[in-house]
Amino acid sequence: MEPQLQPAGERQLLLRDDQELVVWAPLLAAWRVPALLVLPDAARMGVDAALHAALLEQQGVPLLGLLQVGGDWDAPQRRADALPWLGHWDPSEPQELAAFSSLIQQRFQVLDPAQGAATLQS
Repeated sequence: MEPQLQPAGERQLLLRDDQELVVWAPLLAAWRVPALLVLPDAARMGVDAALHAALLEQQGVPLLGLLQVGGDWDAPQRRADALPWLGHWDPSEPQELAAFSSLIQQRFQVLDPAQGAATLQS
């Protein structure tokens, strides 16, 4: 678990490889829990990302964005995906993770301005 990837006061729900987002999406939607999709690099990156983002949108889950973990970052392809990509994180460079904290916090404030105001006052 990376505390740098969660807005102040929020909890992370990390799905194991054997768990399916389709099972959890209705619960996240019921509670309006903003989601950050963290996807490992894969041959079907764009397709997997689009399917997961569409599932969350269809269920009404606020999407903070998507973060690719590992592999090579294909910026032109990620732009062509037309998804809210935050970027790419290489786990061998843990210090780079801090750069995403402010991006995630900005997205969280857009989705939940009251939480953003509370965070800024802290």
